[in-house]
Amino acid sequence: AELCQRLQGMVSELEENFQNSVVLPRQVYRMLRHQLREAVDLELMFLTSATTRQVPMPLSERRCEDLKWWFEVHEARIQRLTDIYRPL
Repeated sequence: AELCQRLQGMVSELEENFQNSVVLPRQVYRMLRHQLREAVDLELMFLTSATTRQVPMPLSERRCEDLKWWFEVHEARIQRLTDIYRPL
């Protein structure tokens, strides 16, 4: 119940923070920035008015399968991080 309440609070905060926002995948953002380099005035306007944030997203089953090798290689590191963040 407590975890559910914390999650609902976090989701509400995210929704509030992202009102009137455009969310772009990292690759799309990089492509946009690359194209803006050709128009310096537009790039400057974009950079002064944009706020960037990284938003963690859950992995799909397919992506997890693609990364299985990485999870296996870094299993000890992942376990340490899990132990650190579990109490939070």
